[in-house]
Amino acid sequence: MTRSRKLWILIAALLAVPLWWVTTLYFRIRHQPKGEVHTTLVLDYSGPLDASKSVVHVRIYRIEKLSTGFADTKSIFQNRIELDAVSKHVEFMWPADVNTPFAGSNAHIQDLNGDGIKEIVVSDSDQDVRIVTYQDGQLRFRPNADALDSQAYSVGPLKLKEDLVFVCGIPFPNQENGPNVFIPRLFRWTPAAGFEDVSKNHADYYRAKLLPDLQSRMTNEEDVGRKNLYRAAIQQLTNELIRRNTAGQRDIQLGRFLTRIKLPIVGSTAD
Repeated sequence: MTRSRKLWILIAALLAVPLWWVTTLYFRIRHQPKGEVHTTLVLDYSGPLDASKSVVHVRIYRIEKLSTGFADTKSIFQNRIELDAVSKHVEFMWPADVNTPFAGSNAHIQDLNGDGIKEIVVSDSDQDVRIVTYQDGQLRFRPNADALDSQAYSVGPLKLKEDLVFVCGIPFPNQENGPNVFIPRLFRWTPAAGFEDVSKNHADYYRAKLLPDLQSRMTNEEDVGRKNLYRAAIQQLTNELIRRNTAGQRDIQLGRFLTRIKLPIVGSTAD
């Protein structure tokens, strides 16, 4: 056997080993079991969504699939909303550009702002919530306005005075490096603005419920650093309540004063 032939045999052997390994790995991966897709019915609703009283049929499904490895690297956490109106069928799923995977396990239909139009409320373990509206024959969701991540609080909604509010935990002191705790803020949803902070309107609920809850969390916290953060958060919220109460008292006093005096009407002329 010539030297050149031996050299070619050696090269072929060296190439055969990685080729055999790649081929074996490919077939092993291909025959691995794929994750099973689980689809669960979350809500089945028939009724009106607006003042027209036109009946629509809404079904909401929760869809989940876990990755099983190299053969199936993509996990799925989604909801599918199907709406049937008169001669119209609409389907909706969360858009791909929403950062946080979401598969709500609870849903209900509710008028959130008292305008006579009902919204679709989807929540995940009562902590994260998303609002979907039906407008002009389409299901609409705005990622920057219609999603609220509650963080450590039961999201709601709660009926407080004239508002339906959602509780959301906000990181305090909201620093990237270092410990944080979550302090509660109250949000109301409206079609125009989405979720907006209305904490200043509900000082009584802070005094009766939210501040005592923070006190309890501080008491049960074993980490000294986090306990101090709770103490600082409680002090900050208490100071806000004091400022709001003082401002409210000033408004009341000003209103009483204005009722006792007569102010000239701008633009009027004396007879």
